Amino acid sequence: MRLERLLLAAGLTVWATGADAWIIETVGPNGQFPTIGAAVNAQTAGHLYEIDVAAGTYQNDFSVITNPTDIEAKGGPVTLLATVPPPNLKAIITTTSTLIVNGLIFQGARYPECRWRQRQRASAIKAIAQPR
Repeated sequence: MRLERLLLAAGLTVWATGADAWIIETVGPNGQFPTIGAAVNAQTAGHLYEIDVAAGTYQNDFSVITNPTDIEAKGGPVTLLATVPPPNLKAIITTTSTLIVNGLIFQGARYPECRWRQRQRASAIKAIAQPR
């Protein structure tokens, strides 16, 4: 009860289903957070989260989710566009917990080749370029 009041005072919406309470975070121009990453960084362990994301394109919005989370696009499609490699070189969104995603489009998630692959490619090119 005290936690719910504290969360409500912080501007977060709480709704309960049985023993679990979902904390609803909003992302977008008129939301509580400007990015999904900012919403995820504000999460605390032991809670269930729903992140409602306003329609639009969010560039280089990388996050690692560690709590059960439901990410929902609201008002239209949400595009997560990566123009640089993710900091963890894995994905735009990485999770170690339950994650449900609805209405999100992921684009441009690439990471640089590993050094082993770069050496293999360089060796192959060198072998082709050398006269026999």
